[in-house]
Order: sequence, then C-alpha cells, then structure tokens
Amino acid sequence: MAQRRGKHELNQAIETHLAAAQAAGQCLSAKDRVSRARLEARVQAGQLVRPAADCYVSPEVWASLDAVERSLWVMRTIQRKHRGYVFCGESAAIAWGLYEPRDYLARPYVATSLRSHSPSSRFVERRFLPEELDVCSTAAINVTTLERTAFDAARFLGFRRGLGVCDRALAKSGLSSQELLDEFTEMGPSRGCAVARKCAKNANSLSENGGESFARAVMIEEGFVAPLLQVPIIDPFERGNSYRTDYFWSLDSCDARRILNGLRNGTLPRNGAAGCIAGELDGWGKTFDERITGTRSAQEMLLAERRREARLTWYGIRVVRFSFAEVYRSGYLANLLGSYGVPRVQK
Repeated sequence: MAQRRGKHELNQAIETHLAAAQAAGQCLSAKDRVSRARLEARVQAGQLVRPAADCYVSPEVWASLDAVERSLWVMRTIQRKHRGYVFCGESAAIAWGLYEPRDYLARPYVATSLRSHSPSSRFVERRFLPEELDVCSTAAINVTTLERTAFDAARFLGFRRGLGVCDRALAKSGLSSQELLDEFTEMGPSRGCAVARKCAKNANSLSENGGESFARAVMIEEGFVAPLLQVPIIDPFERGNSYRTDYFWSLDSCDARRILNGLRNGTLPRNGAAGCIAGELDGWGKTFDERITGTRSAQEMLLAERRREARLTWYGIRVVRFSFAEVYRSGYLANLLGSYGVPRVQK
C-alpha cells in the first residue's frame, strides 16, 4: 500500500513539475535516478517525448512548437540546471531572433575558453571564445552580446545563411553595415572571420526574412550587383495604394535617383522606369500564411499580386519571379537573372 502511495505521489509530482516547466517555456528534466526512470517509462508509453538529453515534454505541446521555439525550450531547460552557461553562436542567434533554423538544435552551443577548456557533452557543444565575454540575457537565456552573436553565427553558418543573421542584427541594433563591420574587425582574427565580415559588409536591415537574405547572398556570390530592397512604388491609378519590391535594379544607363523618386511619388509616366528590373521571391506564406494575409483569402491574395505586377509593368519595370527551391538549384538563379539583364559587378 505504501509503495502504491509512493508511486502515486511521484506521478503527481511529475505532473505538477511538467505543467510548471511547460508554462515557463521549458522541458522537464529529471532530478534523480528514480524520477528519470519514471519519465523514461512515460516516453516508452508515448505519454512524453524526449527531444534532447534529459528534456521531457508532452507530445502535443512539442508538436505545436516550431524550430525556433523548440530550440529555446531546450536551452531554457539546460539553463535551469546550469546557471553559469552562456549560449553562443547559432544558439544565441536564435535567442536574439537573428536566426531561424530548419530544425531545432538538440545540442546547443555554449561558450568555453581555452583556459577552462570544458568539453562538449551529450547536452551541449562547446565553442571556444575569448576569456572575457560580455553576457546578456534574452528570452530567459544567458547569451553573448548581439554583435558577438552575429559575428560567431555568421562565421560558422557561412555567407548564404550568415547574411540573414547580419541583416537582422542591423534591424535590431540600429547599427549601420559599416558599424557592424567595425565591430567584427575589432573582434580580431578567428576561424571564419573573413566570411563574417563579408556578411557585415553586405548586410541590409531592410531584408524582411531569411529567405530573401539567402537569395540575395546567392546573387552576390554569382557576381550580380546587390539589389535595392523594399523599393516603394505608388500605384499610378490609385495613389492611395503603394507596393514594395523584394529586389530592385536599375541599369547604368538609367537615371536611378529620378526614377526612384518618381516611383515613390507616383510622378513617373508610363514606361518611365523602362530598363529597371524587379525581383520577387515567391513563397507559400505570401498567399496562404494568415500571419501575412490577415483576413484575405488565397484567391484575393493572388488577384492582388496580379494587379500589383500589372502596375509595375505599366511603369516599364520587368518583373523576374523565382521560388526558394529555384534559388537552391545550382546555377538556376544566375541564368534566370542574367537572361533578364540584371547587371553584374564590373571587374
């Protein structure tokens, strides 16, 4: 009888601690060998899932989280047991809102120094960083500063994904591209530092998401002139309406300043922007994601997009559309942009 009461009390304690952890945006971790055995039994029964070492959560809650939220939950769980840990690199970038991984990080990156030389474990992966680090707190997690985070994430992610990290770093910090580059330069030499500085040099706070940043990185790598972003264009027939292009190029022969002002003010005549090119990254979200479309149906969004493109072509702007899958295809985007006459960097 006493043994049954003990199991019942342990199960009740697990339910209480699980609810509290999940309310705090964390997984539950075992406090001792007995509770770990009970939690593992629940995993075997399908009542819990273990997405990372010593991280337990209900399957329904875990299924409702995206990759960013899952990464944050794992980090908060580890942080609760290891108060002194400082998350860095891509993990800190997720916490700062600079990076959205395709899948959650089950083993987050934690800073260590050459002197302490703490090893990686099944819980975390260690990254060597300077001894003296400024530490911040965001999303209830100890992290490196935003600038240090952007530098480390960019140098490990590479140019195509690191550019998006630096784009968001500018948007969040208010720094200019040159100021971010200066910050990176002061951090001195380290593995991948040249890539990080290339990201900072090309960063643009107007990029709206990681997909647009990734595509722009491919354009730059392929030798095209970096496009202007989010250029405002007034509807020539309904001046209360305005549009923005994902990417915009004007040819060398165009009077770019006059054209941009005319598009912004709606004063350009028909074909007044002839020779200019707008690039559009098509995606599922622009038509079907309610966070973007609001109350408008998919049909309404498609009709609005067709009208928007008609207004751009009225100005004489050529519109080149491509999907993220096409950006990924080797050589496809370069051939497409080249066929539309997108200018290349003069060597």
